Amino acid sequence: MDVNIIERADYSARPRHGICWSAVIAGAIAAIAATLILIALGSGLGFAAVNPWSSNNPSARSFSILAVVWLIIMQWIASALGGYLTGRLRGEAHPAMPHHMLFFRDTVYGFLTWALATILIALFSTSLTLKTAAIEHAGSMRMTSASTALDPTAYYIDSLFRGGHIRADQEIRDETRRILVKSTTRGRSYTLSDNDRGYLAQLVSEYTALPPGAAMNRVDSVMDEARYDANEARKTASVLSLLVFLSFLIGAFIAAVAAALGGRHVDDTAFTI
Repeated sequence: MDVNIIERADYSARPRHGICWSAVIAGAIAAIAATLILIALGSGLGFAAVNPWSSNNPSARSFSILAVVWLIIMQWIASALGGYLTGRLRGEAHPAMPHHMLFFRDTVYGFLTWALATILIALFSTSLTLKTAAIEHAGSMRMTSASTALDPTAYYIDSLFRGGHIRADQEIRDETRRILVKSTTRGRSYTLSDNDRGYLAQLVSEYTALPPGAAMNRVDSVMDEARYDANEARKTASVLSLLVFLSFLIGAFIAAVAAALGGRHVDDTAFTI
């Protein structure tokens, strides 16, 4: 009992140091470098897996899931490397420090390394996105064509007026697009009101020469397809978001454990010597 009191008194008398930010920054830099290297490797593997001349390429959903799986692997490897280096660089612990306090301090080092690397990568990605958007915005004509090509309702508008004896002008297409976009705010994707449904059937009948009944069936068929695609996109986005969340959560855990392991190696070597 007296020995413990002396050890606690000796430890409390020593100057207490805060976080060794140099070790945290060094581990974060290593984690970011490993992330960039793995991103380059993943991009190369992705391009190698897709052949523009083949019909056996993975679907967009499968490709997205594979990309997230690679993101998980990349997150774990980078977190383990950064956390372990931080643990090895954080300096020797005082022999009188309780084991549970030492373990807690090392896990905090690993978590801070993961957090710093994640924030820096997020800031870099955000700035790169904003810069890309500014460059694209500089060319108004290219921006207009790109926005048209990426319009999620363009395919459904084409399906509505396909095979028409009169080509639907841009004003009619824009009006149809606004109706489709408005329909997505009704609680369920692409759910038309009776007035909008009847009006779209009238437009389809006018521009495609279909009978009113056939035009109404085409509107219903296209809306069913749009709802199905929207639901599949929702499911895919939900799965990908959950996987990314788990990836970051487990990455933080791995960084903390790796830092504790690196710190233990430092202390074992120091105490042995």
